[in-house]
Amino acid sequence: MVHLLHSADDRGAEIALASLCKAYRTALYHYARASGNSPHDAEDAVQDFFAHVIGQDALKTIQKEKGRLRSWMIGAFNKRLMNRHAHRTAVKRGGRVEHIQWDFSSAEQEFGLHYHAGMDAAQSCDLALAQGIWAATLRQLDNDAKVQRRPALYKSLRPNLLHGWPNHGPSQIEVAAELGLTPNAFRVRLTNLTNKAHDIFIQIARETIDPLISNEDLDYLWGMLQ
Repeated sequence: MVHLLHSADDRGAEIALASLCKAYRTALYHYARASGNSPHDAEDAVQDFFAHVIGQDALKTIQKEKGRLRSWMIGAFNKRLMNRHAHRTAVKRGGRVEHIQWDFSSAEQEFGLHYHAGMDAAQSCDLALAQGIWAATLRQLDNDAKVQRRPALYKSLRPNLLHGWPNHGPSQIEVAAELGLTPNAFRVRLTNLTNKAHDIFIQIARETIDPLISNEDLDYLWGMLQ
């Protein structure tokens, strides 16, 4: 992604930038909301930020060998947010990215659902990033032909990949018996699918939010979902 942003391939750079916008726009909206901005102002701030990035090629200042794209995005957005008043008239609502037609209604619903008192803007942003990666992880699992060979088994395991088997409801022994599996075989399949989901989560994180993200940061994002 970073290589494409620096390349002379305009189409490749455009695709990389579109992918980056898709990966970060909800998270940055959460950052703006957690910083005390109204929904309207948070929308404006995100649109303004990406208009600035697109219009002035700010992303091309990133040195790929330095890594930490996620930190750069959040830091640059925070700086832009802090100087928001100075830029209010530079790019009107929607501005030069109006053709993207972003809908922030789902982002606002997610913010209202997951934000809680005491969570700072950076944590809210990272949680949104983690949730976005997890949603993409589940979509990939849902479309995995090998996983779908036993749809009933997958249906029983899917809701419990992050938190393990719940104490309420049917036990693993009961569900395993219904599926014609021994309890141990059922537990092994739950562990294997959880590990597969974790591997996909890491892959998607590196493909979308930061190609050089550290293992420590990956563990942090994964832990936010636990």
